[in-house]
Amino acid sequence: MAFDDGPQTCAICHGPLRLENCVTDEQGHAVHGSCYLSAVSKVKRTKYDETEELLQQARELREIAERLTKKSDALIAAYNNLMGLLKSPKIDKRMVD
Repeated sequence: MAFDDGPQTCAICHGPLRLENCVTDEQGHAVHGSCYLSAVSKVKRTKYDETEELLQQARELREIAERLTKKSDALIAAYNNLMGLLKSPKIDKRMVD
């Protein structure tokens, strides 16, 4: 990085750089040390947060599925009970004749 070509700017915040407080990022661009640390920690935190959010959504979906299964089982039982009550009793024809 050549500082004699004029003032350099940070590739992240585009603020002026001084030789004492700059580093290079993965692409070799000059950046403030604090900007680089912030950018790197944000990426890691974002991936972690996304993973945590997906896990929470999976937990919520599992709870919803369990509630729906219980309701479905109850509805099936009620339907079967109702159908049992609505069936006409079988009459033995031998007893009628």
